[in-house]
Amino acid sequence: MIARELLAHDFQRLYGLPFTIFRYSPIYGPHMWPGLALNAFINAAKEGGPIIIFGDGYQTRSFLHVDDLVDAFVRSLNDNAQNEVYNLEGPQNITVNELAEKVSCAFGGIEIVHYTDDNRRGELRPTNDRIVSQEKVKHSLGWIPRISIDEGIQKLLTTNSRGSK
Repeated sequence: MIARELLAHDFQRLYGLPFTIFRYSPIYGPHMWPGLALNAFINAAKEGGPIIIFGDGYQTRSFLHVDDLVDAFVRSLNDNAQNEVYNLEGPQNITVNELAEKVSCAFGGIEIVHYTDDNRRGELRPTNDRIVSQEKVKHSLGWIPRISIDEGIQKLLTTNSRGSK
């Protein structure tokens, strides 16, 4: 448990204030965080490339589409979710290399370039050993992520082609 979760538990115990906490993987979709790799890859591809990967690209992530996150929020508006903590992740793990390749293909084969500077500050190291269980949210709220990364990328491209930023 982290500090904010302990505070939520304390407020519930002391004041009867109900809570629901979600721990989630990187969220993507329209208006996503500019620093997210997927956003950087799409923006690079829109400008003609190249798509730049810092490091070897073998780090894995499980991207969660914003529509799936909203679905979890809506499902949590019932008594089953009170005073609970849930883990939410996308439907599949994907390496940064695979993500870049998917974006490259969506734009007709944009070049992908790797920069492998081991001294790069802020570099995320491989997280291939993480294990997150979503069984609790699946059984308690009936939630499972539904939007694959392929479908999510296509939704982003469709949204962006209609004039959204």
